[in-house]
Amino acid sequence: MPPKKQRAENNKPALRARLFGPMLVLLLVLPIVSWMVASKVKERTDDARFVSYGKPGPWGNMEYVRIAIELPDHYIDVENLDPNDWFFKGQSKKEALGILKQCGLTETQLRAVEASEWENVPAGSRVFLSDDLVWNLKGDSRAKLYSFLGQHEENVDQYNAFVYRPDRVEERLAYSGLNSVSISMFKQLLYPQESLLRFADVDIVLRKINDREERMRFVKTVSRRSSLLVKLSVTPETDVEGLLNYWGGGGRAKDLRPLLESLARVPGGCKIDIAHLLPPFVRQRLYTYPLPDSEAHFGRQDCHWTSLNFWNDNAGRGFDSPEAAASAVEAGYFHVADALEDAQLGDIIFLQSQDGNLIHSAVFIADDVVFTKNGSGPNQPWIYMKMEDMLPFYDSPNETPRLLIYRRKSVELQ
Repeated sequence: MPPKKQRAENNKPALRARLFGPMLVLLLVLPIVSWMVASKVKERTDDARFVSYGKPGPWGNMEYVRIAIELPDHYIDVENLDPNDWFFKGQSKKEALGILKQCGLTETQLRAVEASEWENVPAGSRVFLSDDLVWNLKGDSRAKLYSFLGQHEENVDQYNAFVYRPDRVEERLAYSGLNSVSISMFKQLLYPQESLLRFADVDIVLRKINDREERMRFVKTVSRRSSLLVKLSVTPETDVEGLLNYWGGGGRAKDLRPLLESLARVPGGCKIDIAHLLPPFVRQRLYTYPLPDSEAHFGRQDCHWTSLNFWNDNAGRGFDSPEAAASAVEAGYFHVADALEDAQLGDIIFLQSQDGNLIHSAVFIADDVVFTKNGSGPNQPWIYMKMEDMLPFYDSPNETPRLLIYRRKSVELQ
C-alpha cells in the first residue's frame, strides 16, 4: 500500500507558519525532488457530469473535464501491512481508557482494549489492537475516536486519513472495478468529519482480501485523486492580445504569441490544454507523482515548495530552511489581496487559520482553478483543483481558513 506517512489527502498540519504584517515566516523545509508520471489519467468526456465551463474573464473561455489520477502500480505495497495501533499523546493508560469511554466504546470493547498490548513512552502511551476490535467500532464511536487520534501525527492512519466529498463516493466506486464485498467493507469503515467523509483503515480491509489484484484495485480506489483537464477555447474572434496579457506573465508573451495567433486562424476555432501556456515547472509535473524515495534524498516537496517554484524554469533548492523560505517570500512577493477575484496567474494563495498558522498554499491559474500539491509525500500528485473542491479539505472544526494572496514582485512590474 502507499507509504503510510504520505497517505494524506490534505496533510493539513504539515506547515506551521505565521504572517507578521508583510513578513511571512514558513516553518518547513521546502526542497526539490524528481517526479514520476501517474499511472492513469482517466478522462470521461462522454458524460455531461464530468464536463463544465468556466466563467469568462481575462484568461478567456475555459472548459473543464473531471479526471481521476491513480497511483502507479510500483508505488503500492499490499503485502507488508502494519498492525493497528492508537497513540495517546501525553496520556497514561488510565487516561486513554477514559477517552475511549467518552468516545462511546462499549464495556466489552473497553475491557478488550485494557487487556491489549500497551507500550508506555515518554510522549504518551500506545496500544495495539486486534482487527476484530477495530472493525466492530460503532460508526459514531469511530468518528469521535478517529477525530481525536487524528490530531497527532503519531497516529499515521487517522492523521493521514483519506478524505472524500460525500456526493462523489458512489462515482468513485462505480468506476473502481471492485467487487461488492470490498465496496461493502469500505463503506462500513467510512466516518464523517465536518462536511466530508474519511477512511483510515486500509490495512484491516486488505487483510480480509485474499486476491492480490483486488487488493491493488482497493488501494487505487481509496487513494485516487480528483483533478481537471483544463482547455482554453480560441476562435478567430478571440482577443489574442488580451490572452497574451494574462497568460504571458513572467516574460513569456513572446513565446506564446505564435501559438495563440496560429490557433486563432483555425476556421471555427479550437481548444488547447492550458498546460501549454504555463511555466516549465508546471508542465513537467502536472498529473505526476514524485519518486517514492525522493524525501530521503531531497527532503519535503509539499504545497509551499510547489508554490514558490511555480515561475522557475528549474525547481529551486533555496527553500531548504525556514529562514531561506521566509526570505524568499519577503524578498520576492508582496500581499495583494484577500479575495479570489483579485488574483491573477501565478499568485500564491495561502490558507491561514485564526491563530495565524498557514495550513496550505496553492497557485492561482484562472477562474477558480489552482495548481496544488496537497501534501509532501510521493503519493500526492501535482494537480489542478477548483477552489470550491480544495477548500473543504482544509476546513477545521468551527473555522474556515482566511485567504491571503501574494504576488511575485517581478511579475507585477512587467
